[in-house]
Amino acid sequence: MKLNKLLLTLSIAAPLALASCGGGDEPDANGNGSNNVAPEVKGCMDQASLNYNADATVDDGSCIYPTATESKGLFIKFTGTWCWACGDYGEQMVLNVEDAVGEKTVIIEAHITDEMSTPITDAWRQQWPSNSVPYFIGNSNKLGNDVTGEAKTAILNKTSTPAQFGFRSEISADNGTIFAGKAYVQALQDVVGEYYLGVYIIGHDLIYPQKADDHSAHPDWDFNYDSKTYTAFKHDFVLQGEVNNKAFGTMVFETKADKNQMATLEYAMTPSTNWAENRNLVMIVWKKNGAMYEYVDAAIME
Repeated sequence: MKLNKLLLTLSIAAPLALASCGGGDEPDANGNGSNNVAPEVKGCMDQASLNYNADATVDDGSCIYPTATESKGLFIKFTGTWCWACGDYGEQMVLNVEDAVGEKTVIIEAHITDEMSTPITDAWRQQWPSNSVPYFIGNSNKLGNDVTGEAKTAILNKTSTPAQFGFRSEISADNGTIFAGKAYVQALQDVVGEYYLGVYIIGHDLIYPQKADDHSAHPDWDFNYDSKTYTAFKHDFVLQGEVNNKAFGTMVFETKADKNQMATLEYAMTPSTNWAENRNLVMIVWKKNGAMYEYVDAAIME
């Protein structure tokens, strides 16, 4: 009889418990109530992306990623239109490097006191001073007499290791009154140090006379033997400025960056009338070491 009494008690209690589930906890018109369902948050849910949203509950396909993740070397030529050695020997060194390791290299020509010079060049020369022109930088170091060989070795050594940073560029305005956009940089591995991002305007097909001892670098170009001058020299890879007018860019990581950590640099500036019509951006990450800036990674953004 005790067992039957227990079964009866359970059979009566169960319907009462079930009946209580349909009580007054329904959400009101404002969505309040104990049964309220959290709203969906749409966004990018991939932590390896540049726009990861930690609050997102639904991936909406909006993820964006670096477009440049390959390791590249850096080759800088300091030059001037007034410098005869720049027009033949210096030009030939650029052609040699471009031919040997061009696909693995970011090439920049920094002009000194001529029609294409910028304050950025002056600041770079403080880091890499020289009493003679032209002279050349491979990654972070001044090159010696064997420019082509030393540059090739430095660049191949650099590109034999994975890139530390990836890059992406989005230009929102590019007209006669404003040049604006957003630059992304992302750590592809854990790194330690103080890192800066420079976003440089690089001009191509700029036509100015160029002094030269002869015209061996470009024998088919017009050359005035009396004045030893190319009358219409086409200058490429010309440094024309930096989006924030900072020689080594803006600090993006103060002490370290974890893998996939990213930084965004927004800019808006008035274009210079001296800018080449044919131009692109070069993004460079520098690591500050005392008073010096060491080259880390770069990308050519078309």
